[in-house]
Amino acid sequence: MWEPKAEKRITKWNQIRKDWPDRAITLFAPGTESGTFDYFTAAINGATDASRTDYTSSGDDHVIVDGVAADEGALGYVGYGYFARSKDRLKALAVDDLDDSIGQGPIEPSSETVGRGLYRPLSRPLFIYVNADHAKRAEVSAFARYFVRNAGVFSANAGTMPLAGAAYKLAEQRFEKLTAGTMFTVPRAAELGVEYLLAQ
Repeated sequence: MWEPKAEKRITKWNQIRKDWPDRAITLFAPGTESGTFDYFTAAINGATDASRTDYTSSGDDHVIVDGVAADEGALGYVGYGYFARSKDRLKALAVDDLDDSIGQGPIEPSSETVGRGLYRPLSRPLFIYVNADHAKRAEVSAFARYFVRNAGVFSANAGTMPLAGAAYKLAEQRFEKLTAGTMFTVPRAAELGVEYLLAQ
C-alpha cells in the first residue's frame, strides 16, 4: 500500500482484500524531512525514501492524527506518543513480524511493546551522539549526563516512548567510560533490544 508502485494504483480498500469496502483509501504521513518517514519507508518498503507520494504529508503529527481521525477510510503513521495522546480517536494496528520467538501473531503497540522494541519492525530507539574528544569538556559532559538522566521525562514531551528497564542507567555508564561507537552494527541489533545491547 505504501510502496512507490502503489501510487495512483492502490486507491481503494477492496483492492487490498476483495471483501474490504469499495471505499477510497486516504493516506496521511510525515514529510520526507522526517526521521519517522525515513525509518518507516526503510522498515516497510525496504529502502529509505521508497514511498508513494500521493498522500497528505505534514511535518505536524497533529495534522496526521486529525486527518486519520476524521476519515473512516484513512490510514497514517506517527510516533507512538502521538497515537497514545489520541487513542480515543484512533485505532492502532497490530503487526506480525513472523518471528514467534518475540511473540506469536500480531503484536499490539503499547508503551511496553514499543519501549522494549517488541513492536517490530516499527520500534526504533533514538540516540544522541557525543564526540568523544568533546565529551571531556565540562559543559558537554554536564549536558550529556543531564540529557540521559532526564530522557525518560523528555520523551513524553517529544511524542516518543521512554526506554524500558535499566537502559538509561546503562547508557550513562557507557558515557562515563567514553565508550565510542554503536552497538547497532551487529546483526539483529534491533531485535536484541537497547537494554540488552547496552549491557554487553
